Amino acid sequence: MVWALRLMQFGLSKKIFILFIGATVLVMSTFMGLRYYLVFSHFLLESEQRAFEVAERVAESVTPSIWSIHQKTFDERYSTEVASVIFDAEMASDLVVAVSVYGNFGHLYMGRYKLSSGELVALDPKRSAELSKLHQYRIRQPIRHGSMTIGSVEVVYKPQSGVTAIYSGLQLELLQVGVISLLFVLLLYWALRKSLILPIRSLQVAHQTLDSITEGVVMTDSDFKIVQCNVAYETLTGFCKSDLIGLRPKMKLADRNVSETLWQQLKANCQWSGEVVVRRREKLSFPARLSFNEVWHKGDLVCHVAVITDISVQKESEQKLERIAYYDSLTSLPNRTYFHKTLEQEIQLAKRHRRSLGVLFVDLDNFKWINDQYGHGVGDRYLESVAKRLKKRVRNTDFLFRLGGDEFTAIATGVCDEESLEILARDLIRLAAEPVLIDGDKVFAGASIGIALFPRDAGNAEQLIQRADAAMYQAKDEGGNHLVFFSLELETRRKNNRNLEEALRRGLVRDELIVYYQPKIHYQTSQKGGEQTLKGNIMGSRVQGAEALLRWSRPGNGIVNPFEFIPVAEQSDLIVDIGHWVIRAACAQLDRWRHTPLEDLTVAVNISPRQLKRDDFVQRLGDTIQEFGVNPALLELEVTESAVIENIEQSVDILNQLKQLGVTIAMDDFGTGFSSLSYLKQLPIDVIKIDRSFVNDLPNDGDDVVIVNAIFSIARAMNIRVVAEGIENYAQLQFLLGQGCECSQGYFHSRPLPAADFERWVGLFRVRIETALTESTRNHLSGKAGISPALTGGS
Repeated sequence: MVWALRLMQFGLSKKIFILFIGATVLVMSTFMGLRYYLVFSHFLLESEQRAFEVAERVAESVTPSIWSIHQKTFDERYSTEVASVIFDAEMASDLVVAVSVYGNFGHLYMGRYKLSSGELVALDPKRSAELSKLHQYRIRQPIRHGSMTIGSVEVVYKPQSGVTAIYSGLQLELLQVGVISLLFVLLLYWALRKSLILPIRSLQVAHQTLDSITEGVVMTDSDFKIVQCNVAYETLTGFCKSDLIGLRPKMKLADRNVSETLWQQLKANCQWSGEVVVRRREKLSFPARLSFNEVWHKGDLVCHVAVITDISVQKESEQKLERIAYYDSLTSLPNRTYFHKTLEQEIQLAKRHRRSLGVLFVDLDNFKWINDQYGHGVGDRYLESVAKRLKKRVRNTDFLFRLGGDEFTAIATGVCDEESLEILARDLIRLAAEPVLIDGDKVFAGASIGIALFPRDAGNAEQLIQRADAAMYQAKDEGGNHLVFFSLELETRRKNNRNLEEALRRGLVRDELIVYYQPKIHYQTSQKGGEQTLKGNIMGSRVQGAEALLRWSRPGNGIVNPFEFIPVAEQSDLIVDIGHWVIRAACAQLDRWRHTPLEDLTVAVNISPRQLKRDDFVQRLGDTIQEFGVNPALLELEVTESAVIENIEQSVDILNQLKQLGVTIAMDDFGTGFSSLSYLKQLPIDVIKIDRSFVNDLPNDGDDVVIVNAIFSIARAMNIRVVAEGIENYAQLQFLLGQGCECSQGYFHSRPLPAADFERWVGLFRVRIETALTESTRNHLSGKAGISPALTGGS
């Protein structure tokens, strides 16, 4: 039994084992009980029959005697000797307990009773009455004589011994049945365990395992109809298993570009994995990854098993990452990375369908000025507003991107020719030029757009980008608010510029750069007027210093004019390295002049806007001055008005730092910018250089006269020195000296000269100035004007 109980410790096996034992015992006990009932009933009938036979024999034996007694008096008794012999013979069996003879009127004649010890005793009326109450097994047989009943015989029997034997046999048989039943149940259990319980248990474990999986699992038949699914799939879809059985899973391919259906692909592949869209209850859906496999057994397809994994969170994370990676956080437009990716795809589509597309590079004009004037917060809001305007204007088939800063780009697809692209570009320029009201201020900027077409201008994305970018820079060079289509001329110019830049980089390393010096003449400040006074002012003049002007001695090309290579250098940080080289050259020259008659001369150096904006500019300048040990007051830095006004606050800070070094600050090209006079009082300026554009037509142009007079008035009021550059004839010099000009520079005095020629020129200055006055006076009286040959840079 212990071994059997151990077998019953297995979950479902235990229940089935108990069930089998109970059923077997019940059946066997039912049959045993029925058999016992039949045997016991037969035994009782047999005992009753035997007792009946005893009663018949006793009645037959005692009939003559009872009849004799019946004929005699009532109180005569039957002979006890005869009755005892008859009774003792019949009571020899264990069955009979008592035998009694009664008269016709129910009175006892005589009887015998067997005690528990087996002794036979006479039966008196009292004991007969007690015996009739205690024993239920009695047989009464009438005594007849002919047709007359003359008395009765009563036999009391006791089938107890037989019943005890039957009970003993029943117990033995029950024990046998129990043992046989147990052996039968164990054998049956073992057989069922092998053939039924273990598979059922395996199925239960498999079902529990299936429900414990967090991914949705679906089993389908050959027609992809669901035959089983786990709890996770019900949870994912919101459908009950009863709603799903017999139906195909409600899912489809996530890729809409695939022509085949999901079921066609599954039928064609025994294994398949990919992204699908699974429908939820109430027509909702979610993205999922489907892993599909066929299950075969002995060459037959059993079922399909599909594992569905919800990738909604993953997709959301991917979308967030994609948003960060491919979209601009400020304008929500696709960014530079997405632009390159999209352009590659659109070029492939254009090749396949043999159509063209256009790339438009859009750069906002004067946006930096907006940032500096109103702050970056206003600048960001302006960019957002412009981005919304541009996005509304591009067509549904077009794409708009923000590359960064104030640069946007658009990819135009569909109908793309110069006419349609020009209309689109002009609309974008117009929208960008419209003012935006921000915090009560109207903010506006223009836009320059460069356009390149595929496949006309380029055959791949990289070339297309380069050529649209080159066209955009050309549009900016033409003054902004302009559009330019790429052309071969632009490409040639761009290629030449690139080659020029590379050669210039090499030239910087190989010391091909040279500094020329153009003299700056200081005059006496007498304003009495008249020819004699003017000549006196000129005769009292002296060489104040020189402006350092860069030249490039390019091998095979001679001396290259800076107007040819400086604009190319300014498009990159190369201008910063060149500018620093010029500063070092100027400081080295001042160091060489330190112990010569030229030791008091100043040297002016032009500073590019890029150079001025560098964080390390002031530090590098200070280190250079200290390295050469020159007097910083002899070094004059010329900054352009437009570079300073781009960021007035930053410019003021930088110029103040330069002033602390002890250098002189001059504003070059003064008057060519906008609102320059209103900013002049904020800047620590020592010198104003009147741009040559205002000097060229003096004294004949009335507008130039008014402007120059205004500049001198402001300079005197603010105690700022004025330098007039670009003086080419005596009439110009005469007018400027009449306005109180203290310093002049131009071809009237000398062209830019190499250092050695400049030094010789300074030594012969007095002779040259007298010759120049004589010749210029003669030319003036004869109605001629021009540059004195004596001051053209000859040695």
